Amino acid sequence: MKLLEKVYNEAQIIQYVEQQVGKVAHLITNTEKLEQSIYGQLRSYYSSGKPCISWARRLVDREIKTAKQRYGKQDVIMFSDLAVAKEGDVELEFEPESALAGVEETAIKNFSLNEMIAALASDDRERFVLKAWTHGYNDSEISLALASQFGGNPKSLRVFVSRFKVRCRTRLNA
Repeated sequence: MKLLEKVYNEAQIIQYVEQQVGKVAHLITNTEKLEQSIYGQLRSYYSSGKPCISWARRLVDREIKTAKQRYGKQDVIMFSDLAVAKEGDVELEFEPESALAGVEETAIKNFSLNEMIAALASDDRERFVLKAWTHGYNDSEISLALASQFGGNPKSLRVFVSRFKVRCRTRLNA
């Protein structure tokens, strides 16, 4: 704490830090983080012994250079400035594709699939089989999983799965 007080008592250094950070404030997104790292470095430097103003300034400049590389703002271009095409008398602006455009369609598809599973399945075993089919498992794998999950003989469960498949096809085609 005493070292930090020494740093803050050096008016030249404090003024220099404020001046240099002010020069790059438009380039760096988080100037508070930059100042914290500068004062941390200065505290370490002052703990080493005899402080020198020129070395302290070099340290500040080095931290600012590093911060510009790490925390610099990205160049931003407005979509309205990006692309404007003219077709006849009509101006067409660039509109980016929405990241959520396919989400609604997928959600509706999943909802209708879950509805269909609920309509076809009458118990937990049948729901398990239907979900396994939607994930791409074959009848043999499903019968082994059913045997481990619900108990029973995998061969007889394979017959159950194949009969259930026939029932589902007839319900869906009706």
